[in-house]
Amino acid sequence: MGIRDLQNFLESCQVEGSCVGVDLVRIARTAAQKWAKQIYKKGPHGSAKFSLVVDAECCLDRLYGGFFSDWVCGGQWNRVTTFLGQFVSSLNVASIEIVVFFNGCTEQSRTQEWIQAQLRNRHKISQVLRHLNNKGTPPPKVWWTPPCCLRPTLRMVLRNLNVPVVVTMDDHKQEVINCLSLDVMGVRMALWLE
Repeated sequence: MGIRDLQNFLESCQVEGSCVGVDLVRIARTAAQKWAKQIYKKGPHGSAKFSLVVDAECCLDRLYGGFFSDWVCGGQWNRVTTFLGQFVSSLNVASIEIVVFFNGCTEQSRTQEWIQAQLRNRHKISQVLRHLNNKGTPPPKVWWTPPCCLRPTLRMVLRNLNVPVVVTMDDHKQEVINCLSLDVMGVRMALWLE
């Protein structure tokens, strides 16, 4: 059993208590209250916001706004900007601050992996176009492929919403982990199945 199989097994809820939903707003409020008390005791250094470090590479489809049945037809960028605006404003209301990390590394060891991913995407896009031509209906969700400019667009929209955006330069995973070790109070949302 590999790591992916183990995760799929745990997320299938076949083992009681293996997959539990959490309320980030409640966690953020509790953490902010604790930090506010600590700040009051120590002096006015730092903020009482709950910080969330997000690895964008692991949740591009979520930052995109989820699945829309008409994603093939275009015009989805308005939905993306609207979704991210609502997402960021709801985080601000809940006193949650996010820092979003994008992978800017060009790792020579992963060139073959990247080529294989591009070939898989090309095959998916071919299936989508055939499906549209033959059936004239939206393609299934499993064929979703990120638009070619998704990463730069998400970075631009998030920066316009005053969300800190970091593009890693050397080792993406290590830089995300280092951000957490720099006294950033919060949690990391990432999915690394390697």
